[in-house]
Amino acid sequence: MLTTFFGLKKEMTQIYSADGKVLPVTIVDLSQTKVLKVAAADALNKVVLIGVGEKKGMKDNKAILKPKFVRTVSLDDVSEIVEGGLVLGESLENKKVMVTGVTKGKGFQGVVKRWGFKGGKRTHGQSDRMRAPGSIASGTTMGRIDKGKKMGGHMGAKNVTIKNLVIRKFDVANNLLLIGGAIPGNRNGLVKIQIL
Repeated sequence: MLTTFFGLKKEMTQIYSADGKVLPVTIVDLSQTKVLKVAAADALNKVVLIGVGEKKGMKDNKAILKPKFVRTVSLDDVSEIVEGGLVLGESLENKKVMVTGVTKGKGFQGVVKRWGFKGGKRTHGQSDRMRAPGSIASGTTMGRIDKGKKMGGHMGAKNVTIKNLVIRKFDVANNLLLIGGAIPGNRNGLVKIQIL
């Protein structure tokens, strides 16, 4: 059985528990996830190639569909793995998982948005100090900016892993996982799910 697999993050919604509580969940689509190939890596484990999504490519003037993402997973036992399919456990509900994804990219951001700086005064004719970082280095003693100084720069688009999330529901008919809480990434972004 695959304990590590990949899917496409869709959207957040909510479901109700048995006792009537509202549970926020994120939908992960597994319908476009397929096992492409099972290959022997060494004597200890086998490598499984997994393709996710569809990307249109051109070959001999004919449109063909290729996987958008291709990832590998190492397994000890591949007897249950079938090429072209995705073998998951019968009961995934209430299992704890670890989800990894790339956060939304925000581009270049200033210190107020990136680090939560307060900014300068808004009075006494200050026209351009509102979102400025202020003093960034000491005087002549150091004469340079310290490493790791919080300044403006590229924000987001980082690999983030969230542990101990719970699979609230597994829709087998539509191959949809409903994972409790929020997970990193854009809509239709690739997420890695590991069963703990």
